[in-house]
Amino acid sequence: IAPSYVRIIFWIVGAFCWLLSLLLTASIWQIWYVSTKSNPDLNDNLVFGALLGVIIQEVVRVLALWALSKVVKLVESRGSIGRGNDSLDMSGSAGYFVIGLGFGSLATLFHMMNVLAASLGPGSPGLEINGISNGNQNLYFTSAFFAAALTLNHVAWTVIAGVAIELGNSP
Repeated sequence: IAPSYVRIIFWIVGAFCWLLSLLLTASIWQIWYVSTKSNPDLNDNLVFGALLGVIIQEVVRVLALWALSKVVKLVESRGSIGRGNDSLDMSGSAGYFVIGLGFGSLATLFHMMNVLAASLGPGSPGLEINGISNGNQNLYFTSAFFAAALTLNHVAWTVIAGVAIELGNSP
């Protein structure tokens, strides 16, 4: 990704789209939380928030992929990039990979911030402090493994969704 400025821009756009989905989910969850204060069964129900977060994230992902395909087609057809051997190298799976990496890298960053914040201070999980064990020693290894899996999950799902959108739009 690094040698191509276009890929860096689309990677940042993918990360921004994940942040946008997080903002939309948080906004709708806040409205839900305030409106259900009188009913503790609904107010404490986290299933709604998790389901809402997944749905909003996937809607934003599909919209970002759709916009990516439109922008790439527009730039390659109108500009000098579309003529000759030059191209954006963002059409097809490469573009979907970059957008998915943007989604996954920011989701992983948010996931690991919680783990790193928990590792600070005297109550650190997984570390031995003054001869007292404070949890599992494999916390950081497990967190790193799941962070990598989360990034790969976002990349794979974005490539699959992008190819499905591409096949659905073809004449």
